[in-house]
Amino acid sequence: MPPGYFESHSARALFQPKPEETVLQCLQRRIDLLSTVIVDWPNGMPGILDGAHEAFDEMGDSSKCRVFNTALYLRNSYTAAVQVMGNGKSWDYAVEQVIDSLSAIGVETYHRSETIKEFHRQFRNYEWKQSSLSVTIAATKS
Repeated sequence: MPPGYFESHSARALFQPKPEETVLQCLQRRIDLLSTVIVDWPNGMPGILDGAHEAFDEMGDSSKCRVFNTALYLRNSYTAAVQVMGNGKSWDYAVEQVIDSLSAIGVETYHRSETIKEFHRQFRNYEWKQSSLSVTIAATKS
């Protein structure tokens, strides 16, 4: 990928920032939002569920754990993207690095990069459609 990857049409197509954002601003906003969810668990959930807090409250513990881990994998994947994609590495590479690094510390919720990339697509679409991420994530299997 060329040095200006984050300014490219490919990067905009992959991450689909809001019209007024750059790709890097979009990624940082998503990292910040997901960090809030992780650090302020479970109180950070309203920011990601957009009013669907009641649905979250009704979820079982395993579904809540899956939502937390999904936020962790996505946040780390966006962070890795910022770190490596401007240096010629791919989105696949960034996601694989996150799966490997989390597995190394015992977090093994997801093993396939396609699962994380699907969560990215859902999260990206969620921003545009404001649908309930909790329902989508709880229904998805790794």
